[in-house]
Amino acid sequence: MTVMEKGPKPADVEVDTTKACLQTLKLKETSNSFSGVEIESPEIDFEDEEKDNEKLSVFSVYKNMKSLCRFETFKESHSFGKDTLKEIEIEASSIMQNELVAQAKEKLKSSLEYENVAALNNLADSFYLQTLRVRHWKVEHAVESLKRFIKFRRSQEWPLRADPVHSVLETNMQFVLPIQDNSGRNVVVVRYGELNLRAGSIKDFQLMTQFCLEKATANNPSSQRNGVALILDFSQCSFGMLRQSSIGDGKRGVNMFRFFPYKLKRCYIVNANRLIQGTIRSLSMLSTAAVKSKLTFVSSNFSELHSDISVKGLPTEYGGKLTEEWKKNWYKR
Repeated sequence: MTVMEKGPKPADVEVDTTKACLQTLKLKETSNSFSGVEIESPEIDFEDEEKDNEKLSVFSVYKNMKSLCRFETFKESHSFGKDTLKEIEIEASSIMQNELVAQAKEKLKSSLEYENVAALNNLADSFYLQTLRVRHWKVEHAVESLKRFIKFRRSQEWPLRADPVHSVLETNMQFVLPIQDNSGRNVVVVRYGELNLRAGSIKDFQLMTQFCLEKATANNPSSQRNGVALILDFSQCSFGMLRQSSIGDGKRGVNMFRFFPYKLKRCYIVNANRLIQGTIRSLSMLSTAAVKSKLTFVSSNFSELHSDISVKGLPTEYGGKLTEEWKKNWYKR
């Protein structure tokens, strides 16, 4: 693991660094709300190769905050709260669901930008259903989400359905817990300290995070309705590790969560040192109150995890009872 250069301790410079960077960029906390407000999305920029190749550092993260932290820049129709009576009616009727899938297919194929994309023919009906369910059965919004998902996957030369990279899976950096949390959500764990570039590239590891999201949501109406929880574990991480990454890797890491059709309901930040916590808090200032409310910083005794997830389904490193042996074959279950 790369060791950070000598200088002031991160804890000593955390507050001054984040404040100074934010003041320099003149960035203000957004006041947009998800409460019934649909936020228009700007065009997605996948083409700035020179900027994307820039190595990640504390300075480059702050300099590129706007492109790294655009969590709220798409129409948020899937954060409106409880299901409406219409949604309940649709959930109970396979005929209505099939009709909406047919409408979504027709609208997607009639889009000039995507009409010649052969991969669309391989997009399963279950994925249309998932996107419709996430977007509260609104066809136009579901089609918009599908377009952005397809454009992102194609820009990365990723398949529309992620295939496992077994050398990456064997590192156990990412996995899906075997039980849901107390709110009926599947839980995806990402342990950044386990990143091993001998097993695969950063892009390979990011694709496996997409694989985990697919495993957590595919053919699972409960998780599609109730959403997914993430545990982001920063144990053994330092900003020295950023030297292994580029701004392009950072943008891809954000966009892979932005454009996958799912509901992120809770994000637990685990084992983060003060500098990483301060950076995450600063980045979250660019998002809405709804996004910030999803963040939970977990204490050293993991009580926040234990209150939401049974210890029977948590790994031992979080005070749970799952063994290392279970992690080796989780994706086969």
